[in-house]
Amino acid sequence: MWFAAIGAIKSSRLQMVVEIFSNELSTVFPCSRSNRNVSRTVVCDGLYQCNRYEDELACNNSATFLQEGESHLISLPTTFTTRFYNATLLQTNATNGFQVVFQSLNLYYAADKIEIGTGNDPSDIQSVIRTIYKIISNFPDDVYVNTNEMWFAAIAGKSNSRLQMDVRIFSNDLSSE
Repeated sequence: MWFAAIGAIKSSRLQMVVEIFSNELSTVFPCSRSNRNVSRTVVCDGLYQCNRYEDELACNNSATFLQEGESHLISLPTTFTTRFYNATLLQTNATNGFQVVFQSLNLYYAADKIEIGTGNDPSDIQSVIRTIYKIISNFPDDVYVNTNEMWFAAIAGKSNSRLQMDVRIFSNDLSSE
């Protein structure tokens, strides 16, 4: 590691307090997108510490497989937990896709959100097909995912949060559409 404090050529006034700690790297988890580390004890605890949720994405979540016509319910009772993160991975047959139906949804604060994406990697920002923010009393339209793999993430804000939802995800045959 290196540290440099560089002042102007003619005159500078620079005041700082710097503390540098040595950590055993096996006890920390690197947040690659936010240039920080967090303790491994908080990885996969359902509360994100890294800016893009890497500490929760590192969990070994296996996908739920749905046959055509089957559905999967994601139910979250009202939670006020800040930094809450829950991702669900789903797979279906190669010719099938998904229909996401919101039966109830309460995202009270502006930072609370739902992200829906294709594939099996919620950390892939390019795979996000829908982001839903702050819905109190009406429900968003159904979301259709035209791939055989998808993910669904409920994400709470950093400082305030109130989330509640019941979402049913159906596996549908895409070849008949």
